[in-house]
Amino acid sequence: SPGAPLCRRVFFSGTCVDPELAQALGPTPGDVFVAPGSGVRLFGEGGVTTKRTDARNLYGALGETFLILGRFSLGPPPPPQASEDETPQQRAARERAEDEARGRAV
Repeated sequence: SPGAPLCRRVFFSGTCVDPELAQALGPTPGDVFVAPGSGVRLFGEGGVTTKRTDARNLYGALGETFLILGRFSLGPPPPPQASEDETPQQRAARERAEDEARGRAV
């Protein structure tokens, strides 16, 4: 309704695990990223939702409305883009280094 206050929040839902618990759990499926310093583990995938609270649900008294926006994933930063003046030999060396860094067979 016009003029009614509207409250929306965006939530990034993921899984975060304490370092001691992570060791007790053992290997985990998918990518796991380690926070520097604290050692907290963060799983590389999760969901994005928004929560709507307004007059239609009596500002949360009748329950809350969550809208699923999608999913997110974390990963290493993308490799630098090749420059225009890169020679074929330089490109091959760069691609070999990228493959080795990703653990691909060369």
